[in-house]
Amino acid sequence: MANIPIGELLTFLWNVIKEPVAYIDYEQNLRTLETKMHELLHLKDDLTKNVQMAEPHKRCRRTALEAAVLRTAGPGEKYLSSVPSPVESVMRCLCESEKSTIGIYGPGGVGKTALLTQVSNNLLSSQLQFDFVISVVASQDPDSERIQGDIGKEIGFLEDRWKGKSFQQKARELSSVLSQKKFVLLLDDLWKPVDLAEVGVPSRENGSKLVFTTRSEELCNSMGAEEKIRVGGLAWDKAWKLFQEKVGEDTLNIHPEIP
Repeated sequence: MANIPIGELLTFLWNVIKEPVAYIDYEQNLRTLETKMHELLHLKDDLTKNVQMAEPHKRCRRTALEAAVLRTAGPGEKYLSSVPSPVESVMRCLCESEKSTIGIYGPGGVGKTALLTQVSNNLLSSQLQFDFVISVVASQDPDSERIQGDIGKEIGFLEDRWKGKSFQQKARELSSVLSQKKFVLLLDDLWKPVDLAEVGVPSRENGSKLVFTTRSEELCNSMGAEEKIRVGGLAWDKAWKLFQEKVGEDTLNIHPEIP
């Protein structure tokens, strides 16, 4: 047997064993990565299930609560729960083509402004097709020029565009733009009638809407509201019907002066 130098022998042996060593390290790393990947997939599945379970629960929470109330309520409470909320009433009117002007009225501090904000949020997230949702505050002493300027800002008019122009010129520009768009004008805290045509708000035959809040039912009539929604309690006839159901006919018939 020929003599092989020790150096060559060691080199040969190292070349033989180094590949399996590298192979073993690689296999180990691969198994570790696979384990971590499975753990991450399990976490992803768990998170997805939690989200899917939470969404229907969130959507159904109100329905379930209403059902529970109706199961335990008397006839008066059932009647009260059947009355649609003001927000639902406004959204229903916005879907009806024959109603272009909606007046929301009630005493101060009952939540009319909050209601209008909720309507605005609902419009921005709904499938109703409006090009502009315009929110403007009228205030106790409505200023037509300020209202005109606020509407212009809401639809993207820059102040430089109107610089030096008269009220009538601005009104014509507003009308020119809005007459080609489908819009909802949310006018909050109206105390006196405002001539919106003079401001530059065109008629709303194209499906555009005006929703305003006021303390006065009479002002709703002055502004031509086709739908009036009271906030802050039941209307007299509904309140009387609820009272009759709660008290009962026998009690009401006891005294001859009770109508």
